[in-house]
Amino acid sequence: MLFATILEIIYIIYVLNYFKTKYSIAHPLTYFESDFLHHPVISEEVSDPMSMICPFGHRASWYLAGYILVRYILNSCNLVNKKLMQKINRYVFTLVLLVSLANFNAVLYLLPVFLFEFKLLNIAKIN
Repeated sequence: MLFATILEIIYIIYVLNYFKTKYSIAHPLTYFESDFLHHPVISEEVSDPMSMICPFGHRASWYLAGYILVRYILNSCNLVNKKLMQKINRYVFTLVLLVSLANFNAVLYLLPVFLFEFKLLNIAKIN
């Protein structure tokens, strides 16, 4: 499970911080004036690839990766009740899903993570 944890952490940090693309699926209803929440809302392909994630998403990715690492450590050392950790995990990733709905690019990028967390870890009971 350590390999899966490391892979998940690297994936989250990469797609939310460093991945660049020419395409955006963000919708105009989520345009924010704030610099911290601003993400590109582009209706057509851009000429130069760019990150479609806002500064909030960049920073939040590091916190999410930190949470996943701490969760792994707590589970491997048996420092927390597994059922409690599973409940916390559900809340954390439900919140991440709801917040990422402000930018459909983030939802798309995090889809493999959501599938892994909600399906595979549910079956494995967070090992």
